[in-house]
Amino acid sequence: MIQSSALATQIAKNGAARVLQGETPPLKKAKELDGFLAQQNLDYFDEGFRELQARDNGDGAASIHIFNAGPDEDAAAGKVRVGNLQAEFQGDTRNGTRYSVEERGDVEKIKSYRFEESKVIIYEATVRPDNEVNTNVLILDRVNPEKSLIGVASSDWLLA
Repeated sequence: MIQSSALATQIAKNGAARVLQGETPPLKKAKELDGFLAQQNLDYFDEGFRELQARDNGDGAASIHIFNAGPDEDAAAGKVRVGNLQAEFQGDTRNGTRYSVEERGDVEKIKSYRFEESKVIIYEATVRPDNEVNTNVLILDRVNPEKSLIGVASSDWLLA
Protein backbone atom coordinates (compact mmCIF):
# COMPACT_ATOMS: atom_id res chain seq x y z
CA MET A 1 0.00 0.00 0.00
CA ILE A 2 1.29 3.44 -0.90
CA GLN A 3 2.32 5.40 2.19
CA SER A 4 2.75 8.78 0.48
CA SER A 5 0.32 11.54 1.30
CA ALA A 6 -2.81 12.18 -0.68
CA LEU A 7 -1.59 15.75 -1.29
CA ALA A 8 1.70 14.63 -2.88
CA THR A 9 -0.17 12.21 -5.12
CA GLN A 10 -2.71 14.88 -6.04
CA ILE A 11 0.04 17.36 -7.02
CA ALA A 12 1.65 14.73 -9.27
CA LYS A 13 -1.69 13.75 -10.84
CA ASN A 14 -2.67 17.38 -11.43
CA GLY A 15 0.56 17.90 -13.41
CA ALA A 16 -0.21 14.81 -15.46
CA ALA A 17 -3.77 16.01 -16.14
CA ARG A 18 -2.57 19.44 -17.25
CA VAL A 19 -0.24 17.84 -19.81
CA LEU A 20 -3.09 15.68 -21.12
CA GLN A 21 -5.25 18.81 -21.48
CA GLY A 22 -2.66 20.47 -23.71
CA GLU A 23 -0.31 22.36 -21.39
CA THR A 24 3.46 22.22 -21.69
CA PRO A 25 5.13 22.57 -18.30
CA PRO A 26 7.76 25.29 -17.89
CA LEU A 27 11.07 23.59 -17.15
CA LYS A 28 13.65 24.18 -14.45
CA LYS A 29 17.21 23.03 -15.13
CA ALA A 30 16.31 22.52 -18.81
CA LYS A 31 18.97 21.23 -21.16
CA GLU A 32 18.96 20.18 -24.79
CA LEU A 33 19.17 16.53 -25.70
CA ASP A 34 21.59 15.18 -28.26
CA GLY A 35 19.68 14.79 -31.55
CA PHE A 36 20.37 11.05 -31.77
CA LEU A 37 19.22 10.49 -28.17
CA ALA A 38 16.11 12.58 -28.79
CA GLN A 39 15.26 10.50 -31.88
CA GLN A 40 15.74 7.29 -29.88
CA ASN A 41 13.32 8.65 -27.27
CA LEU A 42 10.76 9.56 -29.94
CA ASP A 43 10.96 6.02 -31.33
CA TYR A 44 10.72 4.52 -27.82
CA PHE A 45 7.58 6.45 -26.84
CA ASP A 46 5.92 5.79 -30.22
CA GLU A 47 6.65 2.07 -29.87
CA GLY A 48 5.38 2.01 -26.28
CA PHE A 49 2.11 3.63 -27.36
CA ARG A 50 1.63 1.07 -30.13
CA GLU A 51 2.34 -1.76 -27.68
CA LEU A 52 -0.30 -0.37 -25.33
CA GLN A 53 -2.79 -0.38 -28.23
CA ALA A 54 -1.83 -3.96 -29.08
CA ARG A 55 -2.29 -5.06 -25.47
CA ASP A 56 -5.71 -3.39 -25.16
CA ASN A 57 -8.14 -6.29 -24.77
CA GLY A 58 -5.68 -8.59 -26.54
CA ASP A 59 -6.29 -12.29 -26.09
CA GLY A 60 -3.76 -14.46 -24.34
CA ALA A 61 -0.62 -13.51 -22.46
CA ALA A 62 1.62 -12.43 -25.30
CA SER A 63 4.75 -10.88 -23.89
CA ILE A 64 5.72 -7.46 -25.14
CA HIS A 65 8.49 -5.56 -23.52
CA ILE A 66 6.37 -3.13 -21.49
CA PHE A 67 3.99 -5.79 -20.19
CA ASN A 68 5.09 -9.31 -19.35
CA ALA A 69 2.80 -9.93 -16.39
CA GLY A 70 -0.13 -11.39 -18.29
CA PRO A 71 -3.16 -10.28 -20.27
CA ASP A 72 -5.12 -7.04 -20.02
CA GLU A 73 -7.46 -7.26 -17.00
CA ASP A 74 -9.62 -4.26 -17.99
CA ALA A 75 -12.27 -4.97 -20.62
CA ALA A 76 -12.93 -1.27 -21.33
CA ALA A 77 -11.63 -0.03 -24.68
CA GLY A 78 -8.63 2.27 -24.34
CA LYS A 79 -7.85 1.08 -20.81
CA VAL A 80 -5.27 -1.49 -19.80
CA ARG A 81 -4.62 -3.04 -16.40
CA VAL A 82 -1.76 -5.46 -16.00
CA GLY A 83 -0.67 -6.30 -12.46
CA ASN A 84 0.20 -3.08 -10.65
CA LEU A 85 -0.05 -0.91 -13.78
CA GLN A 86 -3.18 0.93 -14.89
CA ALA A 87 -3.06 2.83 -18.17
CA GLU A 88 -5.42 4.53 -20.57
CA PHE A 89 -4.89 6.03 -23.99
CA GLN A 90 -6.70 7.89 -26.75
CA GLY A 91 -5.88 8.57 -30.37
CA ASP A 92 -2.57 7.64 -31.93
CA THR A 93 1.10 8.61 -31.93
CA ARG A 94 0.43 11.76 -34.00
CA ASN A 95 -2.55 13.04 -32.07
CA GLY A 96 -3.13 11.18 -28.84
CA THR A 97 -2.51 10.80 -25.14
CA ARG A 98 -1.35 8.12 -22.74
CA TYR A 99 -1.74 8.16 -18.95
CA SER A 100 -0.62 5.55 -16.44
CA VAL A 101 -0.22 4.94 -12.74
CA GLU A 102 2.04 2.18 -11.48
CA GLU A 103 2.72 1.15 -7.90
CA ARG A 104 6.19 -0.15 -7.10
CA GLY A 105 6.24 -0.97 -3.41
CA ASP A 106 5.89 2.33 -1.55
CA VAL A 107 6.61 4.37 -4.70
CA GLU A 108 3.99 5.51 -7.21
CA LYS A 109 4.88 6.37 -10.83
CA ILE A 110 2.47 8.69 -12.61
CA LYS A 111 3.06 9.29 -16.33
CA SER A 112 1.29 11.24 -19.02
CA TYR A 113 2.35 11.64 -22.62
CA ARG A 114 0.82 13.93 -25.24
CA PHE A 115 1.56 13.11 -28.87
CA GLU A 116 1.29 15.95 -31.36
CA GLU A 117 2.27 16.24 -35.01
CA SER A 118 5.35 18.36 -34.23
CA LYS A 119 6.29 17.22 -30.71
CA VAL A 120 5.76 14.78 -27.88
CA ILE A 121 5.43 15.99 -24.28
CA ILE A 122 6.35 13.43 -21.61
CA TYR A 123 5.61 14.13 -17.94
CA GLU A 124 6.66 11.58 -15.35
CA ALA A 125 6.26 12.02 -11.60
CA THR A 126 7.55 9.78 -8.84
CA VAL A 127 5.75 10.01 -5.50
CA ARG A 128 7.63 8.65 -2.49
CA PRO A 129 6.72 8.46 1.18
CA ASP A 130 7.06 11.64 3.26
CA ASN A 131 5.43 13.88 0.63
CA GLU A 132 8.30 13.65 -1.87
CA VAL A 133 7.36 14.36 -5.50
CA ASN A 134 10.01 14.32 -8.24
CA THR A 135 9.19 15.14 -11.84
CA ASN A 136 10.94 14.63 -15.14
CA VAL A 137 9.74 16.30 -18.34
CA LEU A 138 10.81 15.66 -21.92
CA ILE A 139 9.73 17.92 -24.74
CA LEU A 140 10.68 16.00 -27.86
CA ASP A 141 10.77 17.95 -31.12
CA ARG A 142 9.80 15.70 -34.04
CA VAL A 143 10.98 18.20 -36.68
CA ASN A 144 14.35 19.09 -35.10
CA PRO A 145 15.18 16.39 -32.53
CA GLU A 146 18.34 18.27 -31.52
CA LYS A 147 16.07 21.03 -30.11
CA SER A 148 14.41 18.59 -27.69
CA LEU A 149 14.55 19.52 -24.01
CA ILE A 150 14.72 17.67 -20.72
CA GLY A 151 14.19 19.13 -17.27
CA VAL A 152 11.92 19.15 -14.24
CA ALA A 153 8.49 20.76 -14.01
CA SER A 154 8.50 24.14 -12.30
CA SER A 155 7.18 24.02 -8.72
CA ASP A 156 5.02 27.08 -9.40
CA TRP A 157 3.37 25.25 -12.31
CA LEU A 158 2.81 22.08 -10.27
CA LEU A 159 1.23 24.00 -7.42
CA ALA A 160 -0.87 26.39 -9.54
